[in-house]
Amino acid sequence: MADHTVVGHQIVSTVQFPWPKIPEAVRWHHERSDGSGYPDALTLDDLSMPVRIIGIADAFDAMTSARPYREPLSVGSALSDLVRLAPQKYDPNVVQALLIQVRRDAVGSSRAPLLADRVSVNIAPGDIDQLAATLQHKVSRGKVYVSQP
Repeated sequence: MADHTVVGHQIVSTVQFPWPKIPEAVRWHHERSDGSGYPDALTLDDLSMPVRIIGIADAFDAMTSARPYREPLSVGSALSDLVRLAPQKYDPNVVQALLIQVRRDAVGSSRAPLLADRVSVNIAPGDIDQLAATLQHKVSRGKVYVSQP
C-alpha cells in the first residue's frame, strides 16, 4: 500500500505537466507535519504548499468516501478530525482554507462549490466557525492578542 506513492512518482516523473510540482505531490501526499508519514518521513518544513494541499484533499476525500471496511464520515466528522490532527499531522493553514471553502459551500456563496453533488454539506456554518476557532486556539497555543484602539 505505501508503495503507491513511490510507484506513482516514477510514473508521473516521465510526463511533461504544465505544473512542475506534480511528481513531488504524488510522492509526498502521505507525508505528515511531524515526520510520521511516508515514503520519506518528511516534516512540514520539507513540504511545498502544493504537497500540503494535496495531502489535505486526499485525507478529506478518503474520510468522506465509502470504504469496504467502513461507511464514509460526514463532512462535519471529517473536518473535526482534520482540526484535531492539526498542526501535528496537517498544515493548519491548509486546514483553515478547507474550512473556509466548506463554509462557503454551506451558505451557498461559492461560485464553484468544492463539494458539489458528491458529498452533502451536512454541517452548519456556525459549527464550521467553531472548528475554525478551535484550530486558531490550538495554533496560537491559547494566547489571546489584543490590539490597541
